Amino acid sequence: MKEVYESMIHIVENDLEISVEPRNGKICYWIPTPKKEYKETGIIGVIEIGDKLSLFKKICGLAHEVGHCLFRADEDFCNTKSLLFEESLAWYLGYKFFLSNGIQINQKEYSDFLIECLDLYIKQEAK
Repeated sequence: MKEVYESMIHIVENDLEISVEPRNGKICYWIPTPKKEYKETGIIGVIEIGDKLSLFKKICGLAHEVGHCLFRADEDFCNTKSLLFEESLAWYLGYKFFLSNGIQINQKEYSDFLIECLDLYIKQEAK
């Protein structure tokens, strides 16, 4: 599974021009580079992956954050105000992106984890 994760990072950094970096904790983030800074950095953003996550959850987190990147790249479509819609779509887009690049993530385990994460957003929106 480590080779899969390393292959995913290679694809993201080389094909998408996104830096993948560890961060302390169990949270993953997509941080876009401001357009005016893109020429200086050569990357369109950074994905931070929590170093306290299991390897499988790091794989899922990376796929999900790539989904955010792909969603945000479509400026006409990404103006939705629904957090739950964006989060759901990011899970789907990231999974499909890696599948199209030859990376097979266990769909059942991925689905179980995405449901767990989406449940947290549902509870958050209900407050």
